[in-house]
Amino acid sequence: MVSKKKIPVGIDDFKKVIEGNYYYIDKTLLIKEILDSGAEVTLIPRPRRFGKTLNMMMVRHFFEKHPSNNNGMGYLFKNLKISEYPDIMKHQGQYPVIFMTFKKVKSDSWEDCYERIQEVIAKEFCRHDYLLQGNILRDVQKKDFQNIIDKTSSQAVLESALEALSGYLALYHGTNAIILIDEYDEPIHAGYNNKYFDKVVNFMRNFMTAGFKGNEHLFFGLITGILRVSRESIFSGLNNLKICSITNSRYSDKFGLLEAEVATFLDDYEYKSHFTDVKHWYNGYTFDKQTLYNPWSIINFIDGNAEFKQYWINTSSNDLVKEIVRYGNTGDLKWGYEKLLSKCNDIPLTVIINENIVLQEILTIQGAIWNCLLFTGYLTYKNYRMENSRWVADLVIPNEEIRIFWEDSIKAWFSSDNNTTQLYLSMINGLAKGDVEKFKETFYKLATHSLSYFDPTGNDPERFYHAIVLGMLVGLLSTYEVKSNREAGGGRYDVVLIPKSPNKPGYVFEFKKIDEVDKETLEHAAQIALAQIEEKNYEQKLVTRGITQIIKLGIAFKGKQALIVQS
Repeated sequence: MVSKKKIPVGIDDFKKVIEGNYYYIDKTLLIKEILDSGAEVTLIPRPRRFGKTLNMMMVRHFFEKHPSNNNGMGYLFKNLKISEYPDIMKHQGQYPVIFMTFKKVKSDSWEDCYERIQEVIAKEFCRHDYLLQGNILRDVQKKDFQNIIDKTSSQAVLESALEALSGYLALYHGTNAIILIDEYDEPIHAGYNNKYFDKVVNFMRNFMTAGFKGNEHLFFGLITGILRVSRESIFSGLNNLKICSITNSRYSDKFGLLEAEVATFLDDYEYKSHFTDVKHWYNGYTFDKQTLYNPWSIINFIDGNAEFKQYWINTSSNDLVKEIVRYGNTGDLKWGYEKLLSKCNDIPLTVIINENIVLQEILTIQGAIWNCLLFTGYLTYKNYRMENSRWVADLVIPNEEIRIFWEDSIKAWFSSDNNTTQLYLSMINGLAKGDVEKFKETFYKLATHSLSYFDPTGNDPERFYHAIVLGMLVGLLSTYEVKSNREAGGGRYDVVLIPKSPNKPGYVFEFKKIDEVDKETLEHAAQIALAQIEEKNYEQKLVTRGITQIIKLGIAFKGKQALIVQS
């Protein structure tokens, strides 16, 4: 067993990790893969806390040539995997590097955001202020350079800062520069959440285009972020950009931890016996053909003496995802939540994969929502394949840590309104106790008074149905399995509650929606729903599990009215 090194919780500086003798899982072959790719500019989107900044700092320290360290940083890579490749090691310490991270640019206003962007750019110019010495720069260039450091430059000068600095560095060092932009989309997410999206996108588009498109002083560029924000928004000018997302084979094992790496990590700290539970809690992310663990959770799990917690979820406010859960405006979206949360539904949630995320459309277009949840790490995918000339995949919740987040988010949605909370709890308790009358009473009240709460438009009872099923899923999770199936185009849904104890009642529900203009009565529709339970023998799902007390309910909706009949 190796000696126990310090755990690098929250440390994303590669130099500090190596010099400080922290535990490091070797990802240095990322450097070889970058050079082998031959790409001029590469964008690598990955979920947060998957090692993006640590890898970018590692790339910087490998390549960087800087007057402050004439001997280079080669010692950092001694005995690491990359040192086994002499042809790659020839590049060590040979290039000027521009490194900027926008991970802390999270602001409530554009004015504050712009000031923080200025600080990031000024910090990097200050790191290269040796360029101001001698006659490398003309007087006007020195003035612009100093204004950027002093944060007094015009926006136009700031937008061209990447291009300008790379040119100055190439002139000084006699070799082209490497540009590393970490977490490029953090300011964009803040802009979307705080209503200055257009302003920040315009700035970042101009900034990135100037630095990466047609820049004769660029050796290569590397960009990381969480999402690939739509080309129309940010990368419209970068036709030399290579995208390596989580569905791409390149770099698939360089962000996140492989199972063998986690097993070794656990063994080194005498937690090998926890491996099965660790896999259940933190494994399950698919990057191309690799299945990876969340590194942030693994690091904190070991540092926290093997205590199982939601480490990754608790590193962010999760505002965007919570907004999606609450305000996503399609019934199909809530049906999708049912499929994800229910462990006994066999039909997968299959979606078209679209890596171009248009933030403005996330809450209005179903596909955009699912793709956003996938690429931000709240879902993962299986069985990525081509169907009808489109790439599709089956979405799943990756692990227990994320499943708990989804369950808690649904519960919070129900509990954010006191009146609705009481009705909801009363309804769930009625079901758990076999009190059908109590269930009916509270169900009617929810349908009459709370429809608009579950459906922001207030006019689609189908969404109310999905909200009720979601409530059953999370409210009865400890005592019931909830199985729901939707019949396409028929407007009917069956829901089966299978008790985990044979002494509890089992339930079969059939829902039928009637249009407001339809002359059909609620009584007739509810009876049809009930008859369908009998005709299709839905109760067999309960009988085969040994459930003897079976309650069958037909439920009809018409506007905000509802009627329940029981056989």
